[in-house]
Amino acid sequence: MAMSSARRRGPLPHQAAASAGFSLAEVLVAGVVILAVLVASARLVSNAMAGGQQSAQRQRLEAEIASDLDQIRQLDRTQQTSVEAELSASSTAMPVACSNPADSLQQSIQAALPAQGGSRGTWVRTTAAMANGLLQVTYTLQLPGNSQTETRVSEFAPAIQSACLQRSLGLPFN
Repeated sequence: MAMSSARRRGPLPHQAAASAGFSLAEVLVAGVVILAVLVASARLVSNAMAGGQQSAQRQRLEAEIASDLDQIRQLDRTQQTSVEAELSASSTAMPVACSNPADSLQQSIQAALPAQGGSRGTWVRTTAAMANGLLQVTYTLQLPGNSQTETRVSEFAPAIQSACLQRSLGLPFN
């Protein structure tokens, strides 16, 4: 009876060592799985950072274009003030700007503002006086690392048009 109780107490020493850990194949498979997860995570983080940088560059370009449009609006208001002063000073004379307000505003823009900008990435502004009296302002954007160009178009009705129309109709100018 003493012998049978010794066998029931547990495995022999060489059997305990064999079942105590992971095999070499198991460790290698686990290492490969962990490596794949780390590589995928690094790639996701890298893509997210690149997308964030492109987004920041796009926002800077959009802000520069918005600032340029504000400067164009300011030139338009300045031109309006000047033409209204000319109209008030003379009861009959028509200012030169009234002959083609869109063309006049286009010339003011070309004289006062640079046609391109952008510290990272670039934009270029073109203007065209249209037959309907509007001034079309087109911005072409190019982001670094992006081969495609984007276009933004704005149309302006020069502020002097109403004052010039009022004078051309023979109405008194206030």
